[in-house]
Amino acid sequence: MHSWSSSRSKSSTPDPLIDAAVYKEALDEAPDQTGRLAVVTGANSGLGFWLARSLALKGARVILACRNAERATSARDRIAADLKSKGAAASLACEELDLASLASVRRFASRLRRQESSLDLLVCNAGILGGGASAELTEDGWPLEFQVNHLGHFLLCAELWPLLRNTQGARVVVHSSLGHAAGYFEDETPHRASCRYLLPLPYGAWRRYAASKLAQMLFASSAARNPFLRCWVDYASGLAHSVPDASAPLLVAATSPGARSGDYYGPRHNPFGFHDLGLRGPPAKVRPWGFAADAAKAAVLWEFSERACGISFSPEAN
Repeated sequence: MHSWSSSRSKSSTPDPLIDAAVYKEALDEAPDQTGRLAVVTGANSGLGFWLARSLALKGARVILACRNAERATSARDRIAADLKSKGAAASLACEELDLASLASVRRFASRLRRQESSLDLLVCNAGILGGGASAELTEDGWPLEFQVNHLGHFLLCAELWPLLRNTQGARVVVHSSLGHAAGYFEDETPHRASCRYLLPLPYGAWRRYAASKLAQMLFASSAARNPFLRCWVDYASGLAHSVPDASAPLLVAATSPGARSGDYYGPRHNPFGFHDLGLRGPPAKVRPWGFAADAAKAAVLWEFSERACGISFSPEAN
């Protein structure tokens, strides 16, 4: 059971909002989130941390769904102390969620369904880039990157669908990556990574990462085509951004009233000019690359993910 924390912290950390103009602008433009409940996976660090902070600052109740309870608690306390220093109250809770374990996903979702009757926002943010040339397998037998980045989130969305279905205007946001452009897999084996380009991705870990990010894109595109399940996608480029700035597309996808299901947000500017996908600048709607919009591959992946999780996930049938 999650207990909601107010603004107390054991330690203080320097405010990293230096030259974070993109983040500040996105935060100023984000609408009030009072009364809304958000779940953010991987919220103990990086972009997830900054999104959780932003949502809490805008008044949302935020659940930090993280694998490491100690780090999640530390992140919660940092956000609470930050908001207190600004004269704002924080409504934050921590819950254990290990996406590398389908059983952990089911336990988390079961607890949330018992405690809540609705869910306004599910942010599938947590991700991993493995370090080995060969795939590390999870306890469920799947490559670690494929399960953490895609399969665990697919199951989480399915398990939380009863709460999302009960909430007017609920949305799911999937955090993908520029790496999706290099991802590829054969229809029969979506969990086996491949890569369309050598570029900077000649090694197994990068290939698995690219394929897992493509899987996220295909999942989001399938969800967006379903009139009963609204889904947005974002990516961040850290090449020319601070971490707060890099979280701005995620915040826009999560909160913008003008965003439509299926929209894909990222930095606006690409100094190289070779594609719509940007590397820096304020958030904007951008165009996915490669197989990300392939409806046939998306359908294959959806069915494969259902079998892998042992479920049938058909939102329109519920």
